[in-house]
Amino acid sequence: MKSMKLIIIAVFLFIFSSASFAGGKIYYFFSFSMPEESLIQAMRQAQQLNATMVLRGLKDDNWNATLKEILTLSQKAGVRKGAIIDPTLFDDFDVRVVPAVVYQCENGNYYKVSGNIPIQNALEVIF
Repeated sequence: MKSMKLIIIAVFLFIFSSASFAGGKIYYFFSFSMPEESLIQAMRQAQQLNATMVLRGLKDDNWNATLKEILTLSQKAGVRKGAIIDPTLFDDFDVRVVPAVVYQCENGNYYKVSGNIPIQNALEVIF
């Protein structure tokens, strides 16, 4: 029953992960190997900016571990923010290192900034 609640909560969080900004989309690519405090801050910023948090794959190749980690980070950040798991986005935007912020324009063009900087600061570099 506990894992069912965890899955329901995680699905709820994923629903609120769509992103748009001035007509484009913001993606924040991350990994659980990053410092927890960086991830917590990124989740807060992602919620404020309506950015999508993106993982390449599962934590320890395990759905439950991944969902639990996302839920824990969301709770610590005090947000209703989830993440998506989409390795194709890493390829589409040529993301080789994390963290990375990508802004995708409506026409499909994109801009990318890599490094452990706040999402807002990365967007200031882009714009």
